[in-house]
Amino acid sequence: MLPREAHDGAWLLKDIGSAQPLLGCQGCADKPTCGGLHLPNGTALLTCMDHCKCDDAATCDLVCPKRPETFVRRFREVRGFGLENIPRKTTPELPKLPSMVTILEGQVAQRCPVELEFAAIPLTRALTGRGRKTRAKTAAELKRDHGVVAKTGWVLTGIEDDRYVERSWGLSGLRETFKAMKEAGAIFATSPNYSLYLDSPRQDNLHAMKRIAWMWYSMNEAGLPTALHINGRTDFDFERWGDFIAARPEVTSIAFEFLTGAKLGVDADRYIARLEKLRASVGRPLLIAVRGAAEYARRLEKSFEQVCPRRSRTEPPRRLNREPGVEADAAMVGCG
Repeated sequence: MLPREAHDGAWLLKDIGSAQPLLGCQGCADKPTCGGLHLPNGTALLTCMDHCKCDDAATCDLVCPKRPETFVRRFREVRGFGLENIPRKTTPELPKLPSMVTILEGQVAQRCPVELEFAAIPLTRALTGRGRKTRAKTAAELKRDHGVVAKTGWVLTGIEDDRYVERSWGLSGLRETFKAMKEAGAIFATSPNYSLYLDSPRQDNLHAMKRIAWMWYSMNEAGLPTALHINGRTDFDFERWGDFIAARPEVTSIAFEFLTGAKLGVDADRYIARLEKLRASVGRPLLIAVRGAAEYARRLEKSFEQVCPRRSRTEPPRRLNREPGVEADAAMVGCG
């Protein structure tokens, strides 16, 4: 997830789904996977490569064809930009979840842990250690670090700022790490939301989408029920996700966030329409876990069989009592 300030003044870079892509898209080798960009009238871009303006290519971390050796390595690490080679495997059965779960972003209590039926934390807060020594926290460590006893289980949300979410990519021993998270009490997760930058070559977007798919597979393969996070810039991106999900009955849940890029009303309308079209193309029941404004979640109820959060207009969100001086965020995530 991008920082909120990253979207200020970015409206000229948001794809509007018109019929005519950028002129330079026509001869691009990646157009079959990308679909082309359709930006508002008046844009000065000819192709997405016009975004490549870094002063020092050696320090740029974007997936960009102008850095051939790095580009090939990043292309190979995800085994190409297509989604079709993600392995097929029956995913774990979704647990029975409440309509709303409190997200903890700090320690709720230091001396006497608070008991909650369910509690949610950002995915990387279930990790400890650095580099190759990174591992999943134990049940005792989760209780100690958050001051909470999650009696039924922990929910892990893959929606975080980039500086944190990138930590999940490249973990050694993915299967063992996610299996250990389940053993520590995690009962449900959403796959990491790797950002699709607006001011980058589209290859970087395609790489991020493929990483989302790989992590979704890896988490489920380890036995941790995980919703596939849907992130895309264009109508075509959502059509690709729809085709991927339609061909794989093992995808039973997806996730989406309205916290940054899709937060504004006009953007939210566009993304809601894309999600509704995705659900129609899949042709089977789906659960969608939503982070962000509850009013957007309610608008999706007519298209999705299960939409979370799912609460009445009058029901207030639950707030936790905290010890003085202890920071915690009692924001809400819907899960079932």
